[in-house]
Amino acid sequence: MLNSLGLVVDPVLKSLCCEACEVSLIPLHVEKHVRGYHGCTHIHIDLTQLEKVCDDLGALRNFPPISRDETHPQYAGLRLDDGIGCTYCPYACISTSNMMKHCGEKHQSRKTPSSWPSVPVQCLDKQAHKSFFHVTPQKKLNVMQDDIYIANLQNLMYSAEEEFIVEGLNSRQISPWLLSTCWHEHIDGYNTEELRKLVAIPSKTEFPGLHEGLQLLYEFGLEAMDELPELVLQKLNTPDPAKT
Repeated sequence: MLNSLGLVVDPVLKSLCCEACEVSLIPLHVEKHVRGYHGCTHIHIDLTQLEKVCDDLGALRNFPPISRDETHPQYAGLRLDDGIGCTYCPYACISTSNMMKHCGEKHQSRKTPSSWPSVPVQCLDKQAHKSFFHVTPQKKLNVMQDDIYIANLQNLMYSAEEEFIVEGLNSRQISPWLLSTCWHEHIDGYNTEELRKLVAIPSKTEFPGLHEGLQLLYEFGLEAMDELPELVLQKLNTPDPAKT
């Protein structure tokens, strides 16, 4: 249910989050959010069922309490923004006017700095809970560059070829593709001609109605595309709906 709506549950925040907007939601606001921000005007959400799913996944029905007087770990379901941090406490925001107001109220006995350090910040949503708070970013995993990854694969293939080079052996019998699929091992001991017949294209007299059935299934899928919610279409078109 959540996947079809483009929603996830942040296990640390214990809250529903919209994958595309990267904001926190409560079940009561989900239908309005999906209609207003994602153009799904014909969608109807069973609130009782949605709340049950949230309960099963450990998601709160209300917004989680967030203190601005402490630094939080980065929440994966929320957008990460650049902000400024107070020199004297964990308070953070994104505007200098708010920071100056904070210093005037909370640090009257201290000198107000002329500038503040840049810090990563997040907020729950853009409505009633739009106050930013200071977070500690998650450590990014070291990802191997594509050219290095491809070069390593090629080296492995060349090494595998060298290990299986036998004098007089037809190079088409054992190849890097076969070494990865191991088809020559799977079919070892079976009659090759019989296997070829099993995977041959059916003749016109075999499986009557199969062609028409597949054609109807394909046409039904095309017709259903017009009725699918926008979030579902995003899921079908890209592995990352946030980039659409």
